[in-house]
Amino acid sequence: MKVSLTDLEETKGAILMALEGAATRSAYPGFGNLFLSADKENQILVLRTTDGEVQVEARCECSCEQGGKAVVRVESFKKVFQKAEFSALEIETADDSLLLKTDFGKFRLRVYADEDFPEEIEAKQDVTLSVLAANLLDCIRKTQYAVSTERSRYALNGVYAKMKGSNSIELVATDGRRLAHTVCPVEESKGEMKEGVILPVRFVRFMERVCSMESETVELGLGSTASCVEWSKGTVIARNLEGQFPDYEAVIPTDNDKVVVVSRTALIQGITEGALLSEREARAVVLDISKKTMRLSSQSYEGEEAEHYLTVDYDGPDMKIAFNPDYLTEPLKVCSSEYIRLCLRDKESAALLLAEDEPHFKYVLMPLTVD
Repeated sequence: MKVSLTDLEETKGAILMALEGAATRSAYPGFGNLFLSADKENQILVLRTTDGEVQVEARCECSCEQGGKAVVRVESFKKVFQKAEFSALEIETADDSLLLKTDFGKFRLRVYADEDFPEEIEAKQDVTLSVLAANLLDCIRKTQYAVSTERSRYALNGVYAKMKGSNSIELVATDGRRLAHTVCPVEESKGEMKEGVILPVRFVRFMERVCSMESETVELGLGSTASCVEWSKGTVIARNLEGQFPDYEAVIPTDNDKVVVVSRTALIQGITEGALLSEREARAVVLDISKKTMRLSSQSYEGEEAEHYLTVDYDGPDMKIAFNPDYLTEPLKVCSSEYIRLCLRDKESAALLLAEDEPHFKYVLMPLTVD
């Protein structure tokens, strides 16, 4: 193998993402390796890593004098790529080593046997979707924060994806206390898939990075066992999570008749100030809602109190309800609408948050019980 990478501004992001696909801690050393493959005919260098569940591949245009492949430790390659100074990088195999030549230096890495790199994850796709990267990025950011971090709730450790007709896809995430739901439009679809799949959160985070680097469309492939996202400079493949995702449609309230309309930015500030004196172990902000006014407050164990008042559009009966302030703020930060509709029923029932200019987004949040 002998290649030269010169257009690093175009390829650096994809390469760095591929280097982060390896497992940082694993009983199997192969998950800490990097596979490189140079294609002389197409002048392409492929870099691939995997942790056994997610596989990340970067494809870079290069000047290739000699094709070939090599397996090296990803941490060694990453140190050179991230910390050495260079405008171009030459990669060459010599005996049992991989030479990395920069503008001012040379680094020799040990080459391992091909068998020391794990087998590729196969992505058998039932449906392939062409999606605008900006739209998918927006939908990912509107849902991924609601994914459960509890390992015991395996089916909730990812984002649920399901086709909605032939021209859109639903994305849903929940941790049992809140639920984020949105719909992403699809430019073109091939194939059919009636059942949904659970995308692991690590794969979703790589999808977010892919969409932030791609200016046009990405290809999202969904299969019964694995899914993938492909863009101009690479592919990410992941094994789907197993398990039964909750019936999210049954969770979304349909009869919350007390509707509060409030400025999104004002509500974020109100929650921030109103919750300033809440205890770290029992975070809560209380919303006292009356005609035209919302009072947001919190108390410490020592009796200290914080208050913040907002002007709102509300003409219903007085109501008092409490929420985790972080859970209430997170969806507000990923929306862009000027006004938010907070739909309530009573102090014990789930609240529904809607963004006025983003009709496909819904957020459900269970209230807290406070004295």
